[in-house]
Amino acid sequence: MLVLVVGACGGDDDDADASEVESGSESESAAGSDSGTAPADEAGASGSDGAGGPCEVVDAAAVEGALGGTLGEGESGTTSVTENELSWTADECEWTTDGGVEVQLRMVAADGLPGECPPLASPVYDISELPDLGDAAWWEWDSMEGEGAVRVCTPAGMAESRVESPDGSPIDEETVKAAAIALVTPAVAAL
Repeated sequence: MLVLVVGACGGDDDDADASEVESGSESESAAGSDSGTAPADEAGASGSDGAGGPCEVVDAAAVEGALGGTLGEGESGTTSVTENELSWTADECEWTTDGGVEVQLRMVAADGLPGECPPLASPVYDISELPDLGDAAWWEWDSMEGEGAVRVCTPAGMAESRVESPDGSPIDEETVKAAAIALVTPAVAAL
């Protein structure tokens, strides 16, 4: 089963517009559903046409430089996303830094998207365009939690990175944004 993820930061996301569904199961809410990630060998979402999945394309040194912490080992999988009544599956890799920051990188090929690559949209978070990445790119910022995401669309597909601050100690927007951009940039080239 192939499903893409365009979910929100972290597993306890309150964003009703974006949610994830574990491969093989679906739960529905008014805006979407959320339940997790399947191991990478269960489904191969898309993505990279042999150029490498999210765990392989990451530039760990760039992300660590932006965050000031060491990335742990990446955990790969496939995740399903339902957002604004659109659903897709993405290849995903998740890391946790030694400082407790959680980061995610998701990739999906164009043929795995439900039509055109969807922009980030939220009634809760601040969204702005990033003109220097891909054909279209957006930055999403949750100032309450210190969490952010970058989504980039190209003719080849979509890449999305998310950075979640440790509980109780939010990171500033510029640090989160720099880490999210460092995380997503090599994925865009590998789509």
